[in-house]
Parts: sequence; structure tokens; C-alpha cells
Amino acid sequence: MVDNVRLQVSNEVETELAEDINDTETTFDVDDGSVLPDTPHRLTITDGDNNEIIEVTDVSTNTITCERGKEDTSGQSWSAGDLVENRWTAGTYEELAGQDQDVDFDSIMPTNSDVSNIGTEAEPFGDIWGTVHYEDIVFAEKTCEVCGEPLEKGDGVNLMVVDAKDDGTYMRPKHEGC
Repeated sequence: MVDNVRLQVSNEVETELAEDINDTETTFDVDDGSVLPDTPHRLTITDGDNNEIIEVTDVSTNTITCERGKEDTSGQSWSAGDLVENRWTAGTYEELAGQDQDVDFDSIMPTNSDVSNIGTEAEPFGDIWGTVHYEDIVFAEKTCEVCGEPLEKGDGVNLMVVDAKDDGTYMRPKHEGC
């Protein structure tokens, strides 16, 4: 958990709804609540065609309590087995980017290099790993920095750090295998 931010996140969080839910239920079960980050956090429920972003305010074993229809999405009915993921959302980004405080980057450096590699003392910058999901992240660059092929939904990508300045870190996407 990062202490100086409100919304918590975690890498590769994925579970499924354990039950059908209607469009207004705010307490329901998922298959595995142990994979979820500390609260509060945002989750996306999807059936592959439709998405709803929720903000989880409490997790008790596999039961979550949440606010439905966040970030211009609306509450929908979902079926047991629909995917529940901790995706990077525009609202999460906007909240983090809008914070007026100093961030202790040592406290948010990943510790598992199999999941992510922002940097180490020996090599300050590396790649950030992920998967392109429809509308999760929009890159200004629509093609791989290395091979020039288009970035498609479902592609594994690295975000290559190309420059780090006081006003931000500049990254470009490339396919995971390039």
C-alpha cells in the first residue's frame, strides 16, 4: 500500500463475480477477495462487451462493498463469472495526477521484477509491463516503437522510459517481444 495516495492499486488483479448482481446492488461476492488491493480502489466489471467502473470501499473475505457507476459508467446487471479487474482508469490517473504533494518514489518502486521494472539503483530506468485492453490506456503513438507494427487490443506491451525530467517521465510503447 502507498500511504500518500487515496486510491490503491495492485498489479494483475483479476477475479470473477461469484453471483449474479442487479444494477443497484452495492454488496456482493467475488470468487477471490484475497487478490484485491487495500481499499479504497477502483475495479472494472466486464463481460467482454460492456464495462462498469466501481469504487470498492470495503472487502471482507470475498464480499465487497462499493459505489457503483463511477467515471461516467452506469450500474448494470452482471452475471456470475463476469470478469472483475483492477484496471488503470482515467479517474485513477486524474486523481493521482491532481495531487499537490511530494511523492516518495522509493515507497512505490515495485519489489517484484517479474511483474514490473521501473528501476533499480544499478539501472535507474527500465520497462513497465502490461497488456493493452480496449480503452484502458490510450497511447499517442499507435505503433510499436521498435517494430513499427500497430498496437492492438490484447497485445502485451512495455512502456519504455525514454526520458525523465522534473515535469514528468516520458515513455513510449513497444510490443512485449520486441
